[in-house]
This record gives sequence, structure tokens and C-alpha cells, in this order.
Amino acid sequence: MAGVSNNNRKKLILGALATVLLISAFIGIVVGVKSRNSGSHNSNVQSITDSEAHEIVKSSCSATFYPELCYSTIASHPEVSTKVKTQKDAIELAVSMTTKAVKLSYVKIQKLSKRRGLSPRQMRGLNDCLEMVSETLDELGQVTKDLEEYDTKKSL
Repeated sequence: MAGVSNNNRKKLILGALATVLLISAFIGIVVGVKSRNSGSHNSNVQSITDSEAHEIVKSSCSATFYPELCYSTIASHPEVSTKVKTQKDAIELAVSMTTKAVKLSYVKIQKLSKRRGLSPRQMRGLNDCLEMVSETLDELGQVTKDLEEYDTKKSL
């Protein structure tokens, strides 16, 4: 990101993080509905036993459009108590979970696109989806790289 001022870089990172959190919220809806159907949703949210991790995740999610959804999504990770020590950790975990979910979606769309009997219009639609998901994965990769370079001592 040579040639980008610190202020613009910070805005870019914050914009990317907001995008990631929105994607996480969407994935959280899907996970929440799926978990609710299996009856395990409440036990996932209770997996945060460390009050410090709980407060960090709660604080990080409070700036999103859907704070409860953000919290329940991150809280569903089995190692959240050990992995989340800072806001940056919470964001990195959200990005990681989002990346895994998007990769899974990519594979499912690929499988759909290989079905026989699809019309040309359906194929174009699936190819558009694959392209969009691929671009999303590229952007998530850039966010991951930016987060690795971002100094933990700076405020987010």
C-alpha cells in the first residue's frame, strides 16, 4: 500500500473491517438459524467463560450494525477465550471465521455450477457468484495482511 497516507490507510482498514463485520453478521444469521434448529445456539454463546474476552468481544461488536449477531458469531468459536486478548484479536478471529465460511460457499457454488442441465443464464449467474466470492476472498486476504501489519498498540 505504498503511496497511501496514514490517514487514508486507516480509513481503508476501518472500511475493510466494517465490511468484514457485515459479512460476519450475514454468516452469523445463517449459523444462528442453523444452530437454533439443532438446539445448540445457547451453548455456543456461553463458550466465552473468560470475562476479559467477553468484554473485548462485546466492545468490538458494539460498533457494528448487529452487535448481538456479531457477538454470538464470534462467541461460537470454541477457542474464543484463549484467542481473544485484544480488539485486534477479536477482529482477526471474525475475519478468519468469515474467510472459512466464504471458502465453503465458494466450494458449494462450484459444485452447483458443475450440475448438468443448467441453462446458460443459470451458468452466468453462478459464474458471477464465483467471481464475486473470489473477489471477497481476495479482499479478506488483504484485510488479514493489513491486520498482521497493524500495530496492536494503535487504537482501531
